[in-house]
Amino acid sequence: MHLRDRVRELRLVPAGELRRNEKNWRRHPQRQRDALSAVLREIGYAGAVLAYEAGDELKLIDGHLRVDEAGEDDVPVLVVDLTEAEADRLLAIYDPLGAMAETDRVKLAGLLNEADQSITSLIHDLDPAGGAEPKGGGGKRPAPMLKFGDTQVALTEGEADSLRQLSSDYRQQHGSTIGFWGWLASHAGLA
Repeated sequence: MHLRDRVRELRLVPAGELRRNEKNWRRHPQRQRDALSAVLREIGYAGAVLAYEAGDELKLIDGHLRVDEAGEDDVPVLVVDLTEAEADRLLAIYDPLGAMAETDRVKLAGLLNEADQSITSLIHDLDPAGGAEPKGGGGKRPAPMLKFGDTQVALTEGEADSLRQLSSDYRQQHGSTIGFWGWLASHAGLA
């Protein structure tokens, strides 16, 4: 099979010069913005946003949030040779296509175990309420959740606090969280 290469070039472009796509259907909640901001501060750009030439402008297909977080900094942009109709089709399917991937829990656990990251980046969403009271009154927040891919475990507030403290203590003793999950599993009799 011969596939066309639609990538024209990789450019560094000031974020303010990139035109947002008014047809972008993705919305980014604050906790996603906070998470992306933390990753960009820690790692930086490891991938490019996607844009096509619309007249004299570069119009985004993918990467709106990364551009928002960049302020006026330069952003790596893959410039693609697409018509507006092709760009619209790609905008509609790009994220859903990636979301079709399934999780290999064993490999994910291995990556998380070896990664030199803070506990907050290892636990995708320890507090699903985002610190806010739920709508509908009652004042009761949902239980914190420990998530690894599709696997979720409900924690009590005390368990969540204990896990945060263990991670902090481990980081102080070892200088990072590399091996934290393996250490925790062995001390909990799970490994």
